[in-house]
Amino acid sequence: MARVAVLRHLDAPTFGWRPTDLAGIAINYYRNGFHFAYPQVMWGGAGPGYVEMEFPLQVYVTALLFKVFGLHDWLCLVLPLTWGFGLVWVIYEFGRHLFGDVAGLAAGAIAALSPTLAYITTTGLWPDPPMVFFGTLGVYLVTRWTEERRVSQLWLGALSVSLAILLKLTALYLGVPIAYLFIKRYGRGLLKQPATWLTALVVLAPATLWYAHGYRLYVQYGNTFGIIGAGYLKFPNAEMLTDVSLYKRALSRIALYHLTPLGFLSFAYGLYVALRRKIAIVLIFFGSIVLHTFVVWGGVRYLGHIGYLLPIIPACSLLGGLGVQALSEHARAWRSLLARPNARRFALGAAIVLIGLNALGAAHRFETWDLAFESAVWEQKKATGLRVHEVTRPGSLIIVVDDQMDTVDQKHSMTPPDVFFFGDRRGWYLSLAWLSIPKIERMRREGAEYFVVSAQSVEKFEADHTTIYQYLTSHFRQVTDQGGLIFALREG
Repeated sequence: MARVAVLRHLDAPTFGWRPTDLAGIAINYYRNGFHFAYPQVMWGGAGPGYVEMEFPLQVYVTALLFKVFGLHDWLCLVLPLTWGFGLVWVIYEFGRHLFGDVAGLAAGAIAALSPTLAYITTTGLWPDPPMVFFGTLGVYLVTRWTEERRVSQLWLGALSVSLAILLKLTALYLGVPIAYLFIKRYGRGLLKQPATWLTALVVLAPATLWYAHGYRLYVQYGNTFGIIGAGYLKFPNAEMLTDVSLYKRALSRIALYHLTPLGFLSFAYGLYVALRRKIAIVLIFFGSIVLHTFVVWGGVRYLGHIGYLLPIIPACSLLGGLGVQALSEHARAWRSLLARPNARRFALGAAIVLIGLNALGAAHRFETWDLAFESAVWEQKKATGLRVHEVTRPGSLIIVVDDQMDTVDQKHSMTPPDVFFFGDRRGWYLSLAWLSIPKIERMRREGAEYFVVSAQSVEKFEADHTTIYQYLTSHFRQVTDQGGLIFALREG
């Protein structure tokens, strides 16, 4: 039910910072040859745009889909929807295995009805859903291995965790529950077991090799997603960690959007039950995700909460399923009240209505309140990109300017990719705070053909940078002021 949102996006589902960035990389794979180890962004200036990034499995497979079915934006939904449905299934199976059928069904339902999960799997390619899917699958399989001793479960689980870390380095938090499961299996003899060291090798070696390669790409070409090289890092500082308002905001987002109000109440009760019963694996899994959240607290604060809080869904859903199971056990004493068919039908109908209103209300508030500002900015950047596509020469290099990185120095900034993606053009990005005539002239000498001010920043550009605006209007032809400002830096 929660995935019905996709119907509103089928004309152009890719929407937002990370989805446009990753879709652009998939297009570059498709157009420039499928060189897996050399992903290319559109904002790499006049160079090839090779970039330090997460393991590009998702964008590479999407590029292969372009090769088979053609360059259609809706293909960017195939894998995200797969991760979304797959995650719900894994959570269901995990909950059923740990606590029983009722808990599994409730845990899967909490995840399926999450507005955050629905949104992030219906707006294009994000790096977080596959990381969370493979990470949860890995913990589930290794949990089964500790009980059933099937070697295939161990190695499939280890490969899943390894892939999660490859897909996003912050998935290293998964080492906490995996370490606990090995201690549970081997006890004090843990370090004497070949399986311990082989699992560590399988889990960590691929990520070490990939991110070392990615860092070399950054050193050589200067493009990064802020993983190891310079960029907009997500680690917190003391001010962030002591900001009470930030904790309140994160908690409200979790309660309203990641779990929904009913899901959050179920989670809170399930956490209480798990603490009373000392259910270690789910508590340690939850604790590792709390640790992860603090590690990326800067991302939660400055880069948006959508992806950085997504890992809380599996553990919190499992605890929510436990809470529902415990409540159902307490409700057995009330079964005599529901002995009559009419009473059962009324209770079932009331439950369905309550769950539906809970999910729909949370989703509506998420889109109209929490995402309202971001959506408005993204729409303006999309409009600018589409205008660039209309009025600029195919294959031309552009300079894109807006105010989105004005509070960050150029060395540690990230690059808004939306205008490049929707314009289908490559080039450079400059924030208004870094803008100068010498920089424009340098980029023009390097091949820049158009200067573009994104629509959401036009008013600020004209008011705060009158000298540069007058320089552009006196030296170059203004192509359009519709959907942003566009100047032709060279003719012919």
